[in-house]
Amino acid sequence: MGNMVLDRMFAKEQIKRVAGEYLYRSGVVDIVDQRLYLMELFRVVHTRLMEHHKEMFKQYNLPFTHLIIMVQVEREPGITVSELARQSGLAKSYISTTIEELSLKGMADKRPDKNDQRLTRIFLTQPGLDLLREIVGRAEEQFSNLLDEIPDTQIESMIEGLTALREVLERGKGP
Repeated sequence: MGNMVLDRMFAKEQIKRVAGEYLYRSGVVDIVDQRLYLMELFRVVHTRLMEHHKEMFKQYNLPFTHLIIMVQVEREPGITVSELARQSGLAKSYISTTIEELSLKGMADKRPDKNDQRLTRIFLTQPGLDLLREIVGRAEEQFSNLLDEIPDTQIESMIEGLTALREVLERGKGP
């Protein structure tokens, strides 16, 4: 019975999505509806991109959160577990466990701070850097292939719109 309810909910969402696209393209929607439609598009695109990338990460037997941590360590070699937790929004205990797992796989290295022995600094090893670069390269290639399906003029419009949104977010506007 639960599956029937979920199937009906999914069908309703599909109908709303298709109807929303039709109304948007036909110019029937007002500015409020456009903004709601834009929010829905962001949600769908984000979800689909995450699904797309998760499939790729399965090949590497690497959870997505591990990749996020590796990217942060690559950007800030010598970062501490506390700093990683603060920047990523993940629990310090989860970061510690993940760093331990990456260390056991030879992807990360933990070193005591030279000036403060209470601190442990995190670095990626050469195999960790190589793996991260391979994964990021594949993700960029996949994204580029997706963008090949979109005309350049639409890509330029997307860049303008997303740049404007980023600027608003950086100024701290909104709730």
